[in-house]
Amino acid sequence: AWNQRWGWDILFLMLVILFNSEIFKVPCVS
Repeated sequence: AWNQRWGWDILFLMLVILFNSEIFKVPCVS
C-alpha cells in the first residue's frame, strides 16, 4: 500500500511539473 501511495505521489508531482512548464512556456511564446 505504501509503495503504491508513493508511486502516485511521484506521478502527481511529475504531472504538476509538466503542467507548470507548459503554463510558463505559453506566455513566453505569446
